[in-house]
Amino acid sequence: MDFAEDDLLKLNKSDWMLILKTLVYQIALSLLGMMLGTATGSFSALRLIGAVCAVAVYLYIIGLQFWNKGSHDAVKGEPKKFPPKGVLTSFIAFAPSIVCVLICASLPMADATGAANWVFALFAVTKLCFMGVYFGFAAVLYPTNAQMTQAQMIAASQSQASFFAVAVFLAFIVGALCYALGYNNRDVLNLFSKQSKQLR
Repeated sequence: MDFAEDDLLKLNKSDWMLILKTLVYQIALSLLGMMLGTATGSFSALRLIGAVCAVAVYLYIIGLQFWNKGSHDAVKGEPKKFPPKGVLTSFIAFAPSIVCVLICASLPMADATGAANWVFALFAVTKLCFMGVYFGFAAVLYPTNAQMTQAQMIAASQSQASFFAVAVFLAFIVGALCYALGYNNRDVLNLFSKQSKQLR
């Protein structure tokens, strides 16, 4: 089957289904991460263990979904090279998380314009939906409490923004890289292929 260069960046129904599934997994595992972080109370070690488990499951599920998609696209006969569509799909799938980081990073500007309260609220909602899987890490590394002043909360949130930016970038790389690995039928440590035998 012949493909034009532009076809590499065109998303079809299965691409959008992958994006939708990734968003659903982000929300579900975000809520799970929040529950694990809350259930461990103030025990930092338990919070970190719960956070490590939650993030490991999260990245594995993301990697598996993108590996499956890359493998499926290879079976369909897409061009035998690193498909930029995998990068684009991963970027769109994690766009809400990127927005969450940008909202957090905008807090100082919002505070200067008197809009900090509603930006805080917006950040809290997006963090709950898309970044909760990292809650255990954030709670231990950048703790906040009700006694903190608004200036202190903003400073802590800025530290969280840097952490979340790295975390989102890692998830994006996992998605894009696993798509490429699946496309080329390569499986690091045999993590994904047993789940995807039906594709080949």
